[in-house]
Amino acid sequence: MKIYRLIYNNITIIIIALFFMFDSTMMYKIVKNIKDIYIIDSTIDGAFSRNAIYFSIKSGVYIDYSFLYDESFKDVSVITIPKNSSGYTYSAIRLSEKFNYIEGEGFTKEDIYSKNKYAVVGCDIKSKKSTINVYGEEMKIKGVLEQNVVPSKNLIIYTLNEQLTFFNSRDQIFVVDASSEKKTEKAFELIKKGLKEQKVEDVYIEDVNKIPFSIFVGYNRMIIIFLVFYGIIMIVATICITYYFYSQNRKSIAIFDMFGIKRPIIKTYTTFFIIFFVSKILAYLIGYLLIDKSIYNFIAYSSYICFQLFVISYCIFKLNISYYKKEISELTENDYE
Repeated sequence: MKIYRLIYNNITIIIIALFFMFDSTMMYKIVKNIKDIYIIDSTIDGAFSRNAIYFSIKSGVYIDYSFLYDESFKDVSVITIPKNSSGYTYSAIRLSEKFNYIEGEGFTKEDIYSKNKYAVVGCDIKSKKSTINVYGEEMKIKGVLEQNVVPSKNLIIYTLNEQLTFFNSRDQIFVVDASSEKKTEKAFELIKKGLKEQKVEDVYIEDVNKIPFSIFVGYNRMIIIFLVFYGIIMIVATICITYYFYSQNRKSIAIFDMFGIKRPIIKTYTTFFIIFFVSKILAYLIGYLLIDKSIYNFIAYSSYICFQLFVISYCIFKLNISYYKKEISELTENDYE
C-alpha cells in the first residue's frame, strides 16, 4: 500500500523520467544502427575501411620495411595483396595495435624472426584448435578479432609477412589503413618518406572506388525521412511532456505567485531539469554499456540533449509569458469593473 501511494504521489516524475529515458535510448540505438549501415556500405572490399589508401611501387627492387615498426605507425596497418586476388586472406607487414581482440594479441616485430608462423583471424574463423591451415601451412592463431558489423571482416585471416626486407613485385598492392582518414594520410606520407630514403620514388595510388557520404544519403533516403519523422515526433512529445509537467504544477505555481513567493516556483522548474538530466545520464550509461561505445554516439547524444534543452526552455518561457498575460488581462478587466 505504501509503495502504491508513493508511486501515485510521484506519478508525474515517473512518467517524465520514463519518457526521457526511452526517448534517449531509442535515439542512441538509431545513431548506432545508422553508423553500422554506413560502415557496411562504405567498406570497399569487406576487409579495409573507407580510410584505406591503396598504392603500388612500380620498381622491382629490394625494400626494407623495418621503419614501419616505428612508434608513429602504432595505429596503422600495412597489408600486401596480389592484384586480382580473391578471398579474405592477407599478408600483413604490420597490424594496428589499436585492434580489439577477444582472444590473444596482435603481431609483434619479434614474431617475424620467430620459427613459428602466426595468424590473426576474424571471430568466425576461430576453431577449437589453436592452429589454422593457410595455403597448406599450419599457423598458430595468435589473436582473434572481436565481432565486427561488417560480416566479411569476421572471416578475415591476416598472416605475418616472414621478413621485413623483400623484393617488391610490380603485381603487389599495398594497403595502408588507420582509424581515421587524417591518420591514414599521415601514415602514407611517412611511408613515402621512408621509401624515398631508400631511393624508391615511383609510388602510385591505386584507384579504388569509395562511397562518399552524399551517395550514402542518396540511396538511403528512407533513413533520412525516418530521422526527420522521428525528430518531429520527439519535438512534439517533448513539448507535450513539458506542458504536462506545467499543468500538473500550475495551481501551486499560481498560489505561490499570488503571494509573491518565487523560491518554490524556481524549485518546481529545478525539479523538472533534475529529472531531465538524471534520466539522460542513466539513458547514456545504458546506451554506452549495452549498445555502443562509439564517440559518434556521444556527439549525437550531446547535440540531441542541447536541442531538447532549447525546446524545453522555450516551452517554459512561452507558458510563463502566456500565464502572466492572462493574469494582467484579468487584473485589467477587474480594474475596469
